[in-house]
Amino acid sequence: MLRPIPVLIAAGATAADSDTVTVFFGGSGSLSTPTLMLNNATVPGVYQVAGPVAFSANDLIAAVQGTNCTLSTVNAGGVTVAAGTGIATITHTLTATPGNNNATTYNAAAASLINLGQGDRFGRTLYSVNPANNTLTTQSLLPTVLPATPVVSNVVNLKAQFGLDTDNDGDVDTWQPATGNWSSANLPLQPLAADGTYPWQQIRAVRIGIVTRSDKYETDAVTPGPLAMLCSPAPCAVSMNLTTDQQHYRYKVMETIVPIRNAVWNAP
Repeated sequence: MLRPIPVLIAAGATAADSDTVTVFFGGSGSLSTPTLMLNNATVPGVYQVAGPVAFSANDLIAAVQGTNCTLSTVNAGGVTVAAGTGIATITHTLTATPGNNNATTYNAAAASLINLGQGDRFGRTLYSVNPANNTLTTQSLLPTVLPATPVVSNVVNLKAQFGLDTDNDGDVDTWQPATGNWSSANLPLQPLAADGTYPWQQIRAVRIGIVTRSDKYETDAVTPGPLAMLCSPAPCAVSMNLTTDQQHYRYKVMETIVPIRNAVWNAP
């Protein structure tokens, strides 16, 4: 089932096996926070919100409540406003998307409606490394599944961790590997916490380490290894050992932190 999780990380089996990173994103030009729904809506029924601002025909929208998430598109002429109340009624067409929650009920004041923007600004993309040819690839998973596309060659490893804000002060407190409850298999199944939120609502950033390799095979062993990744704060999260053959190449480790840019996904 589709879950409203901005980033999923699937950990590689060993330090030498690449992780995969799946990003769920939208790009509304006018609305960057959720708006509460005012009616009990049984999908594919209409949604009601307190005003039409920022909802337009052909916008992709996501109804979200707890672990349920339903994607649909606002119909042409699909936003009407009741005179005197300002309540907007939105008619929509469900998106033919794998895992879409096409038969569920969203409850008034407990569910949110999120505008993901026009269709070309929305997607779910998988980043992975093909070990057969050492190529970083991207693959569209939503709105349609497409073949993987090569991005750059000579990439031998990719590792990632979640940056969590555990005390809700807006800052990353800890870097969490995709293991245990945070694995790609377990994270979507986590229950509601005592504070009324889900674990994935703590995600504020993702840090990524990538190892690239030179084209040339050196006569002598030039890189004994291991290659350290994600080392701040200490200790290093990853130590990648090199085989005898791999030691005849030169390597570069590159790292970056990608913030989750708005609060859409972190709203209760």
